[in-house]
Amino acid sequence: MSSSLDSRYGTANRRQKLPRSFWISLAVIVSVIGIAFVGWVQLHQASSSPDFRDISHNLKSDDEVTLTFEVVKDPESTAICALKALNEASAPVGWTEVTIGPNSPEMGDSTVRQQTSTVRVLSTATTVTVDRCWNAG
Repeated sequence: MSSSLDSRYGTANRRQKLPRSFWISLAVIVSVIGIAFVGWVQLHQASSSPDFRDISHNLKSDDEVTLTFEVVKDPESTAICALKALNEASAPVGWTEVTIGPNSPEMGDSTVRQQTSTVRVLSTATTVTVDRCWNAG
């Protein structure tokens, strides 16, 4: 029965083994892609945005508020943080950007910086917070 099927439909083609050079080339390509990915992840982590945390705020008057906050950044880098003052309806009534430069020699290699800044407001604010921080340049 199998010879009649073979004569009618033909025999199945046997698949040849892939050459050794193919597998070596594939291993090299996968290795290069893996190394490139690890490098990209390391580079991305090094340039990630600074972290921040509000500590306290003080509503000094109807015209200005102060905010004390911490920024965690690379000691040699400069960060810019945007501060936002809000009214009762959570609408922005004040905004400023604060530049936090590299650490001075007295600060050493500390990655945490505490900063107190004043925000001028257009009307009475009920709160002030760090909106976001990013690396300068």
